[in-house]
Amino acid sequence: VPRPPRGTVMAATQQPYLPAGCRLVAQLAYPSVLRLPSRPPFVVRLPEVAEALSEAALREHFASLGAVSCQTFQVQGSRKGVVGFKTFEDTIRAVARPQDRIVAGHEVELEIGDFSENGDESPVAGGVGPPPIGECLPRLRRMRRCLRTVGLDHLLTREQDGWLARRVWQDVLSLEEQQRLCLARILYHQPSFCLLDDATSAIPAAVESKLHQSLKDWDVTPIALSRRARLGEVYGRELQLAEGGACEWKLQADADA
Repeated sequence: VPRPPRGTVMAATQQPYLPAGCRLVAQLAYPSVLRLPSRPPFVVRLPEVAEALSEAALREHFASLGAVSCQTFQVQGSRKGVVGFKTFEDTIRAVARPQDRIVAGHEVELEIGDFSENGDESPVAGGVGPPPIGECLPRLRRMRRCLRTVGLDHLLTREQDGWLARRVWQDVLSLEEQQRLCLARILYHQPSFCLLDDATSAIPAAVESKLHQSLKDWDVTPIALSRRARLGEVYGRELQLAEGGACEWKLQADADA
């Protein structure tokens, strides 16, 4: 049976799969395979630049990172920017730690690659929506929003190499953090449906329901198998199966879910 397309359904289990030796950015993108640009031009773009932030301040900030050019411009009433680098290493260093991109009190968000002719939502530009199948550049702003939604932004900010941190994540992260990371991965790809096989069992009860609700808030329809009874408030239908040898079941609907 062919596997359904990633945009239709994704699955998560109690013990998430974390590919060995992958960088943090690749863990979020999985099962997509990223290919960062290793040939010039080496460019990062600034999708949104505060009007109060001067181009001179931006130029000074990025020059310290090896930038050779920096310019801002207006596109349909929105201020954007492009920064050019001489080497691949300088480019990656600029985007690796977003918490370090504070310029004159303003957080400057970066994406890898130049703006495309088709706008910020195109595959080349790497927009804020879910990545289309085949896109090889990460959508860093979306990734960070996903981490924040599941309560894992500290995972990015505590790593010296930021997005480029390479760890044996199964050893570094608790089971709770692994499960949260898997939920962030689902949010990043935003399929129509997700199948959760006891996928939040290690997450405290106080936030478990909120994370399931977050999936619905992101227009993902969750179908969950759980040994906990408190998730019924999130779901419109609940099938309860009796434990042991008794073949008993009960289907109930929640009109408010």
